[in-house]
Amino acid sequence: MQSSETLGFVYAAKGAKYIDLALNSARSLKDSNPGATVHLYCDSHPAEGHCFDAVHLLSESQSKRPKFEALRRAEFDRTIYLDADTFVCADISDIFFTLDRFDIAGAHVVLRNSRHSHRTHKIQFPNSFPQINTGVLAIRKSQRMSNFLAQVDAEMAAADSVVDQPIFRELLWHSDLRIAVLPPEYNFKRINEVVTMSSAYCAPRIIHDSDLRRPDGKAANDATTLEGFLRRGAYRHLIALLSADKFLSPGSQKKVSPLARVPRAKRQGKLRKLLGLG
Repeated sequence: MQSSETLGFVYAAKGAKYIDLALNSARSLKDSNPGATVHLYCDSHPAEGHCFDAVHLLSESQSKRPKFEALRRAEFDRTIYLDADTFVCADISDIFFTLDRFDIAGAHVVLRNSRHSHRTHKIQFPNSFPQINTGVLAIRKSQRMSNFLAQVDAEMAAADSVVDQPIFRELLWHSDLRIAVLPPEYNFKRINEVVTMSSAYCAPRIIHDSDLRRPDGKAANDATTLEGFLRRGAYRHLIALLSADKFLSPGSQKKVSPLARVPRAKRQGKLRKLLGLG
């Protein structure tokens, strides 16, 4: 990565609810990634005192997913896009280095046997080439990338679709872009399962949870902080995992999650109780 290259993060949001969600996520990003440059693309300005370094108004186009406009218009040489319903709880700047060798990076969808993941656009795919979750994406600026993102937008408009991942998957298949697949800790979707993880697992870096955008605008708990959003036991376990992660905490070889030495069956039973699941 050349020192002259610019690096930054972008969010895209339509409506006050999603702008507030993006603001909350951006705060977590800046807390865990000091010095990060963060831009918001939205349809109205956020309230004063926001933490974004720049705010850009979305165009009046009929884009079904403003994230692709945000990625196309991003002013950085290397860009990481985050959905509004995310919490960033660790340093994720290493994603930028992935773009030394790849054009685009993203994580596989998790629930690959769900009806949503089985949706296709025009052609069928085997499960060995699954959808990429478009809620966390990293791209390197180029004309090829700009053309690809514009093609996704155009295909979505032609299909009159608000679901982007089947189209994104198909166009990736046909493209000559080099794709890096991020490990699941960079797009951690199964937050209730964090309490079953020992310190042998890498800690979640980005928590991506749709419960943050429930139709009533309220998450199950307090969605403004990670501690408030998670149950107490899950939060404490997550903090222990972050502390024990050798990639995040050099010299942490002797630090382990408090539950790491508990037999797995006992740990799962104990942690299900912590979550109120039994």
